[in-house]
Amino acid sequence: KKKNKIMIKIRLKKYGRKQQATYRLVVMPSTSKRDGKAIEELGFYNPLTNESNLNADRIKIRLSQGAQPTETVANLLKKANILPK
Repeated sequence: KKKNKIMIKIRLKKYGRKQQATYRLVVMPSTSKRDGKAIEELGFYNPLTNESNLNADRIKIRLSQGAQPTETVANLLKKANILPK
């Protein structure tokens, strides 16, 4: 039998109040909901203050294991010099 491989993504998980959303950078299967259970948390991003706190070591490990960042996360990682520009 074939095993279905689920793509693992690094993406943003929304939390916070209405109109004051902040996001956690998480690793989760691409098939799960935006706010579903994450495999691992890698940091956070606050778009209102443009503040971010990223665990660069763990992000690099996850990327080397084949996790794919979403477009928005890739832009954040480029700004933080974790991904090459």
